[in-house]
Amino acid sequence: MAEAIIQIIDLIKGDYGKAERRKLREVSSHMREGLQNAGFDILGSNSQIIPVLVGAEEKGIQAKAYLEENGFTSSLFICPAVPKGQSIIRFSLCSDITIEEVDEVVRLLLKARQMLKF
Repeated sequence: MAEAIIQIIDLIKGDYGKAERRKLREVSSHMREGLQNAGFDILGSNSQIIPVLVGAEEKGIQAKAYLEENGFTSSLFICPAVPKGQSIIRFSLCSDITIEEVDEVVRLLLKARQMLKF
């Protein structure tokens, strides 16, 4: 068990880990920029955890469902995690997401915003 842990640490500290962290920074930056350019409030995020302020709880519930129907999982935060009457959809990106998938999430959020008027 100890040897396996040492190998994992070596992998993470090595070139593979560095490349994965670089890729994660790149896709996260791309998503934050795409969302901000589309007019979404990402609440000052500068990491791979990206919240999107939706507004009314029901609209957040519907937007999350729409994303899931189209193949993307997100977390939804409503009261008491956020003020009553508000909702936030949050994405926790991993290094295996592609730029194309990020672009699709932004496109789907734009469509959800248009459909749900948030």
